This record gives sequence, C-alpha cells and structure tokens, in this order.
Amino acid sequence: MYSVKLQKHNHGSLRPNMNLTLTNYAKITTNHQVLRKVYLDQKNKYPDFAQVYTDASRHTEGSAAVVYHEQIQHVFGIPTQCRIFTGEVAALRETLTKSHRIG
Repeated sequence: MYSVKLQKHNHGSLRPNMNLTLTNYAKITTNHQVLRKVYLDQKNKYPDFAQVYTDASRHTEGSAAVVYHEQIQHVFGIPTQCRIFTGEVAALRETLTKSHRIG
C-alpha cells in the first residue's frame, strides 16, 4: 500500500510521507483476505491522505504503467525492457511529478 500525504515545507516544495506496509507481505504466499484486511486497516489510519494507486504491466507488444487517483487515470508507456518494479517506480515518480493535481 502506498498511502501518500504531501506535506508543504517552508520553501514551498512538497515532500511525500509514504506508508509501505503492504510491501511486508508477499502477494504470492499471503492469503488474499489477510492482504485485504491489512490494506483496509492501513487505509482507515489515513483518512486525510490522498489515495494513489499504481500498476505496471510488461508485454512483448508494449509495456505501460498507470496511476489512479479518484477519477484520474494516467496511463503512459515505459520501455519494453523495463522490469515491473521499474514500471512501478516510474508510476510513483509520475505521481510525485503531478502531485500538484492530487494534493
């Protein structure tokens, strides 16, 4: 889970405060219901945070990453040789780049 709270600093820049709790659970070996409960527990701890979701997909015919926030969905291409992790990082970077629209 990537809960992001963008905090304004004195010099006007935004800095994310991220919760990476779900990264402690291996998706392949953790029961779906456990993941869902952990997600909902964490989500409820941050009612004033912007909820931003990312995903990346890699295929031989093309690869892409996507950022979801409320009604906004931004899809963009990534190089086919990128790993999924790199696509996720690209989506997070895109989120931070466009944070003025989310914040």
